[in-house]
This record gives sequence, C-alpha cells and structure tokens, in this order.
Amino acid sequence: MTLGIKTVLFVPLILLKTTDEAVEQLRAGVLVIYPTETAYALGADATNERAVRRVFSAKRRTKNKTLPLIVGSWAMASRYGKFSASLKRLAKRYWPGPLTIVVPARGKIARGVLGQARTAALRVSSHHLARTLSQRLHRPIVSTSANLNGQKNIYSVQSLKKSFAKTPHKIYFLSGDTLPRRPPSTIVALKNGMLKVLRQGSIKVKGIRN
Repeated sequence: MTLGIKTVLFVPLILLKTTDEAVEQLRAGVLVIYPTETAYALGADATNERAVRRVFSAKRRTKNKTLPLIVGSWAMASRYGKFSASLKRLAKRYWPGPLTIVVPARGKIARGVLGQARTAALRVSSHHLARTLSQRLHRPIVSTSANLNGQKNIYSVQSLKKSFAKTPHKIYFLSGDTLPRRPPSTIVALKNGMLKVLRQGSIKVKGIRN
C-alpha cells in the first residue's frame, strides 16, 4: 500500500567534455554550469521560459530577482538590448570583460530574466568558453552565479557538487578547473541620464551623461 509520499530523486552533476555537448544541452532546455572570468555560472538558454524557471528552482531563488545574461558579441547585445550612445561607448571600451550593462530589452527573451521595467542585464564575457557558448547557441545565456541563493560565489567543481547535491534537476558542467577568486562583474545602468553603479566589481566606471 502506498502512503502518497512523493520521492524526489537527486541528480548528480554530469561532466561535459566539449562546448558542442554543452550547446546541445542548452538547446534542449537543460541547465549547464560553465566558467566565466569571475566565477562559475549557472546557465540556460535565456529565450527558453521553461529552462529559465529551472534556474530559479535549482538556485532556490525568488522570481522577483532578475538574472544576468552573457551574449557572444556586441552585435548580439544590440539585438537584445537598446543601448544609448554613452552605454554603447562604455560597452565597446570594456567588452569583452566583467561589466554588466542594464538596458531596455528587445527581441525574444524569457520573462524571468527581465526587470520590472523590461530591462536586460547583458555582458560579453572575456572568458572564451562562456562567450563561445552564447556564440554557438546564437542566443543570450543566463549567467547567474552557480550557487544556492544567498551563498558565496563558487570557484571549484568540488564546491559545485556540494552546493547542488540536492537538486532534482539535471545539471551538466563544463570544465573541471579551479578558477581564480575574482570579484563579480560590475553592474551599471542609466538613471535619469546619469550612470549608476548597481554593483561594484573589478571594473571602476566613472559617471557619464547620456
């Protein structure tokens, strides 16, 4: 006789050997952890609503918090975000690199990654694997820190396995390297024509007018 108790099966992280395998999983709506120039990131196809919901679930993150994105190039960034002249200059100065720019979104992006004002937080990563994933997918990828909500950034596979030991979601990871401990990306946005730093990271950006 069953007692109606639901059994949750936890899925261990699965190592991927190539970026082609990682892109294949992203296209299928599966979560992939990958290295960036700051720390390990939990990734998904940013245009796939179901995949984005899995990111929130895996991180135990409330849905009122938006998710940052990595794009493969300036051309892709301009397809998914509306950049003012000053933010365009800023992007071309610091990209590829750890600078995330919040801009009005356009194109097909999952609702879960957008702010209340329909904004997207975009960056071109200086890590070749992160950038290549977006380039080969031909879409932005989620780039939230690969940890449970409220925990510290993760730089090693051992810590990743510990953090996601009790997730029911299938999650793959790319690369087994231990990353250097670096600050997160700087996040900026324009507010009333002035540049506002929403999070200070490794890049120091002075105020600019639009």
